[in-house]
Amino acid sequence: MRTLHVGLRVADLDSSIAFYTSLGYEVLGQVPATELGTLAMLKLPGDEFVSLELVHDPDNGRVGPGGLSHLVIHVEDVHATVARVAARGIPTEEPASPDGSADSWTAWVTDPDGHRIEFVQWPRRAPRRHDHLRPGGSRAGPMTTSQPRSAKDVVAELFRRQKAGDDTVLDDLVAPDMINHAAGPQGREGLRTILRTIEVDLGPTGLEQHHLIGEGDLVVQHVTLHGTHRASTMPLLADVPVSGRPAVWTFIHIWRVVDGMLVEHWACRDDMGLVEQLRPS
Repeated sequence: MRTLHVGLRVADLDSSIAFYTSLGYEVLGQVPATELGTLAMLKLPGDEFVSLELVHDPDNGRVGPGGLSHLVIHVEDVHATVARVAARGIPTEEPASPDGSADSWTAWVTDPDGHRIEFVQWPRRAPRRHDHLRPGGSRAGPMTTSQPRSAKDVVAELFRRQKAGDDTVLDDLVAPDMINHAAGPQGREGLRTILRTIEVDLGPTGLEQHHLIGEGDLVVQHVTLHGTHRASTMPLLADVPVSGRPAVWTFIHIWRVVDGMLVEHWACRDDMGLVEQLRPS
């Protein structure tokens, strides 16, 4: 069981979409003329599914915050987020640290209908402010111990943060001396170079994960990369003229995880499928 999304009534759908996309949401689609009104489905880059539904029904009376307290959005850097949002003309409140530390920050904005949104920055791998709530909702005091993450959890975090455009994920999850059996460049910096080259040739790229299977310290990950052929700097595309065509590249990765870090990597790639898509007819 899990929460799917929150539905917010809005007075002006276009204004609300402009506001929430300025915060970083993306619109996945709209459904007109439902029994609730016109619906717009949104998600943040780190969300797996729709997380916010804007509901527009001008015949259903005045729109206001009602019984909703606020929405909370986790961000990596509150100050950078506030600066980005303010640059788009949205009034923001100054960031504040709830505990007076340099690691925990919050800041607030208000949407066109008066709904309050809180940006929250937590220290990396620090206890969250709701950690005192045990499973089932019981309060049992602060949780002082935590179970070690599985190898599958580590790879899931890698994928989630890569999709969100988090540039620090390799520093946090890839060992400096990671062995890469699938390519020449080695270690964390070698993997960073590979990913940058892919982004140059096929960016901006998007990732789609189909399967994630873990057993012990090994994880198998089946993903598809989507992009556009904009350059041919990688050796695989050296003889392929730049085509501007859409590109779909499928991978099966095998990762080995030790102490929460990726230490070894194998891959099976559909290289011929990619080249055939991009090669002149």
